[in-house]
This record gives sequence, C-alpha cells and structure tokens, in this order.
Amino acid sequence: ATFNTGLNPYTKFDCYVTANTSVGEGTPALVASNRTAQSLPSSPLNLSVSTVPGSPNQLSASWSPPIPKNGIVKAYTVYCNTSAKQAYREQVVGPNVPTLRSVVNGTTLAVTGLSPYTQYDCYVTANTSVGEGMQSKLVSNTTDESIPEAVTSLKQISNTFTSLTMTWFRPDIPNGVIIGYQVLLGTTIIYNTTTTQAVVSGLTVSTNYNLSVVAVTAKGSGQQAYIQAATATIPQVTITLLQALSTTSVLLHWNTTLGVSQSITLGYKAFYRSKLSIKRQLGGVHTQFFPPNTSFGEISSLEPSYAYYEFSVQVVLNISGQPTVNQPQSFSSTSALMVLTPAPVDQTSHTIITALGATLATLVVVLLILLVVAVIVTILVMRRKRQTNSYTISIKHSQDVIASADNHVVENSFIMKPVLHGDSTRKQSL
Repeated sequence: ATFNTGLNPYTKFDCYVTANTSVGEGTPALVASNRTAQSLPSSPLNLSVSTVPGSPNQLSASWSPPIPKNGIVKAYTVYCNTSAKQAYREQVVGPNVPTLRSVVNGTTLAVTGLSPYTQYDCYVTANTSVGEGMQSKLVSNTTDESIPEAVTSLKQISNTFTSLTMTWFRPDIPNGVIIGYQVLLGTTIIYNTTTTQAVVSGLTVSTNYNLSVVAVTAKGSGQQAYIQAATATIPQVTITLLQALSTTSVLLHWNTTLGVSQSITLGYKAFYRSKLSIKRQLGGVHTQFFPPNTSFGEISSLEPSYAYYEFSVQVVLNISGQPTVNQPQSFSSTSALMVLTPAPVDQTSHTIITALGATLATLVVVLLILLVVAVIVTILVMRRKRQTNSYTISIKHSQDVIASADNHVVENSFIMKPVLHGDSTRKQSL
C-alpha cells in the first residue's frame, strides 16, 4: 500500500496493521519502520554577520541549522553581496564531508577576500542530497576600515614667491572615513587639512619642491600622490639700450614688463664691474639702486682709466617684508660705445653689456692734436725747401766800356750765380 498523506520529509515512521471484524479492530501488529525521503531543507536560523577588527577584507558569519532539516544537511552556502552584485559565494560543509573549507559544526565561516569598509548583505542556505534549500534572513554589515588609496587629480593651481596652492579629489576608493589630508615634503608632514586644498607657505623664492599628498582614515595615512610644485620666480630684467653720456657715466635702459604686482616692487638694482679688457676682470661688483616705476637710469662716477665696464639690472621685490633680489650669475662683454638693440635673453635673464672707458676718448683728442701739429710742420718744411732751390741774382754795374775789334761791346752786363742763403758768406762774381 502507498500512503501519501503529507508526511514530513526524512522522518521515521512505524507502520502497524490491524484486523477488523464486525466486533471491531484487533490488536495492532508492527509491520515495518522506515523514513520518508529527503527533501529540500528549510532555511538556516539565527544568522549573524560581524566585522572583524583589524581585518578589513573579512567578515565573520555564524548560524544555526535549519528546523526541520528535511534530510541530511551536507553543506551550507554563504552569500555576501554588495550593490545588488554578487561579491562572494562559498560552500561550507559539516563534518566528514570533503570540500574546500571545513568549518567546526558547519555553522561558522570567516568570509574573506572582501573590500575594506564595504557593506555586504549576507544570507545562508542549507543543502541536502536533493538540493539547496531556502535562504535565511538577510543580514548586513560592513568590513573594517583600512588605509585609503591615493588622492586623484593632484595639481598646483597658483603660487607666490613664498607659497603655493594645490588641489585634489578624494580617493576613488577611500577604504574608510576620510578624516583629513596631509602634505609631505619627503617624509616630513608640512601641512594638515580636512579639505581638498592646501596653501603651503613659508617656502623659498624661486624653488622647486617634490611634494606628496595622502588621505588619512582612522587606520592611518594612505597611498601617496606625488607632484613637483614651485614657488614664483623673481622676474628677469632685460637691458635694452646702453648709452655713454661722458667719460665717467652711462645711461641704462631696461625692459620693465615684469609680470608681477607693482605694489611689491621696491625698485631696480644695477650691478656693474670694471675690466681692463673684455676677458680680464679688474674690480669687484658695484651696485646702484633706482626707484620703482622707472625704465632707465644713469650710472656715474666711473673710472675713465678702465677700458670696459659690464652691467646687469635686477628687480628688487618686497617678499615677506624683506627686500629680495637675484644676484647676477655671470657677465659678458661688448663695446660700451655701441647702441644696443633689444635681443632675446637666456633664462638667467641677464642682458649684460660693457662700456668702453673714457681713455679711448682722451686718446682720440691727443691723436687729433698731434695730427694738426704734423701738418703745420710739414707746410713749413716745404716752404723752406722751395727757397733753397731758388737763385739769387747779384748785379754789378760796370762803368768801363771795353772795346775790341774782335769782340762785341757789352754794357751793363749781369752775371747770375746761385747763392745759397744758408752760407755765412755770400759770393759775387763779376
């Protein structure tokens, strides 16, 4: 006989047979004992999911076996999902059943391989030989925090002579609650902030810095994001014209397109030094200050005995209350008597030109005087030479008349003989 009266799965039943007459039912006789077949198990009970302190990639799950089991529970399957996406699935089995992981009593599991500081929705199911049963109630929890990943889009947005400003975005994967940010120079923390911007001050003018920014959680500082940032550079000044005013002074013109606020410009400083020749330096570097809002200035009291002077002009700025100016790194030479036209300059910013000393002008004057004297002497010598080559005529009148039959009659005869004027005695011949 087959009985289908809604018996419970996997339940032992004792079967009896009785005989019935008109008088009534007889004494039951035990015929057999057996179990109903296994079925899908019901849902596990009392699921608990907890954070594991210090283990940001792990949750701890525990539960109780289903009631009823509806068969032999061979395994449990734990599911942990995040954002409607299955992130974890692992089978956990009871004693004496081979599997990848054995768990005491088959009702606890260390759920590993999870992401830090992430909420997971977990449930568990039991499995019999028939298949996987109903899922337990859903339990949610969050993994522990960890150090954050690096900030993104780190960049420098502005600078001054002693400060620089940087911005960034929070990490794409914070791994916890971001409680602040740190700016580091090497391994030294130089700035702390709770925003995504930092204004680092107290720096040195015209200097490059290798900086990094880290986000911070309760677990510590995260991965570093690096940047090379720089403070502002003192603008360079270009000498555009050099004009000799006298043997002891020159006039300098320079380009005043500075690109900085005039409010911090204290003025301009000219550097110059003397030289005996283009390649031979003589004296030290001298300076002369010029007020702001000017583009030219005169340098006087130069020594005429020096053949060359070299020049450079730098802007003087008020940086953190202190006058700050670049020092010339090098000088180069050219004639001071040339009118210089603007020319491209290198990044050292020095258009350096030299002035020819007043000695040249003095020498020109002396040469002109000597030339005039030589011309006068030459004229006098030429005149005397012409007189030397002339003839002096000496005349002697004869009062006698000489007559001769064979000769002509000569009266008032003139005999010419050259006479040197340089002789002390003049000779006349008749």
